[in-house]
Amino acid sequence: MIVEVKKSLEYIKQKADQGIDPKTIQNIKPDTVQIQQPETVQNKLPEAVQNKLSVETPQGCTLNVEDLKISGSHSGRYWTFVSISESPSEEAIKVAKMRECYYLEVKGTFDTKNLTSGTRYEVVFVVKIEDTMSIWDDPAKVQLMVPEKELQERELQFVDLTKNEWVEIQAGVFDAQPHKAQMEFYLYQHDSKKKKTGLVVKGAIIRPLGQVK
Repeated sequence: MIVEVKKSLEYIKQKADQGIDPKTIQNIKPDTVQIQQPETVQNKLPEAVQNKLSVETPQGCTLNVEDLKISGSHSGRYWTFVSISESPSEEAIKVAKMRECYYLEVKGTFDTKNLTSGTRYEVVFVVKIEDTMSIWDDPAKVQLMVPEKELQERELQFVDLTKNEWVEIQAGVFDAQPHKAQMEFYLYQHDSKKKKTGLVVKGAIIRPLGQVK
C-alpha cells in the first residue's frame, strides 16, 4: 500500500518543535492522501469458471463445473476448461477436460438449507469418458459425507461406463433434515502412479428421490 501525505507531517513536526504535544493536535487534515490498494490475486481460470452458477430450489440443485473444486485445475497442464454445445439450439456450457494427471479429486459442497425436510435426495456426478481415456489400473471412488451420518463410499471402474456420453455416477443418498447442514461429496483416485487422461467433468446434481417413509 502506498500512502502519500503532504503537509500533515510537517505541521506535526512544527508544533512539536514549539513544545506542543503532538497527541493534542486535533483535526489534522492532509491536503492530499492517496491510497493504492493491493491487487486481488485471481486464479488463472477463465472468467466464467470463477463465477458460481448453481441453481438451487427445494426440488434440488444443479452444480456446474464452476461450482466444483477440481484438484490441479489451476494449471492448464492438467485440466482445460472449454465451452461445448450439445446441439445448435442449446446454450454452450463449460466443462473441465482432463489432460494428464496422476491424481484425481473432484469435490463438491452443498448447504442443505433450501432442500425440503423429510425428502430423500441423491447426489450424482455428471461425467463423460472419452475414447482417449488411458487405462486406470486402480478403481476410482465416490464418497458422500453428511454431518452426523455414516460415511457413504463405493468404488467404480471407468472402463465399465459408456463412452462418449454423459453418464451419472451416484455418490450417495441422504434424507434432508429440519436442521440445516453442509455436506461434501467426492470423486477421486489418489493411488495410481500412471498418468490419467480422457475424463470430462460437467458438474453434479442433487435431486429428490421421494418422501422418506
